[in-house]
Amino acid sequence: MTEIKNLDIQQKNVVVVGTDGSDAASRAVSYGATEASVRGSKLLIVHSWFIPNFGYGSAYVAPINEIEIAAQEVVDKAVEATKEAFPGIEVKGKLLEGTPGVRLVEVADKEADIVVIGTRGHGSFTSLLLGSVSAYVLHHSNIPVLLVRPEASH
Repeated sequence: MTEIKNLDIQQKNVVVVGTDGSDAASRAVSYGATEASVRGSKLLIVHSWFIPNFGYGSAYVAPINEIEIAAQEVVDKAVEATKEAFPGIEVKGKLLEGTPGVRLVEVADKEADIVVIGTRGHGSFTSLLLGSVSAYVLHHSNIPVLLVRPEASH
């Protein structure tokens, strides 16, 4: 018979949700806020920005400060809308630099009890069905992951 050891599980009372400012991400934020409300937890909305490496060439890239300002606006809008829609929960935002899936997992595993992320829901391959960020989070997170599918179109 397998012996089950007493696990030292620390409740963090935080729900982390990733956003990129899209409609699908807004739906995930709403689900994350609902989850936080049900759990009596705080909500941490996370957005990550990065400049992809295109290799050699002369591709135009906007100045980093403009990219960071736009990324902060994504977080601020999500936090503001969520505070308005869910006044009973504590909502904070966090802007990170780096690959979105990697950074989201790092924050969620360290600070949360569950991570919420949207999916794309189109196509037949896993990366198209889930999206690359949600697939990464699903396969690398050490905490429960809630995947939020897009609203069904009728």
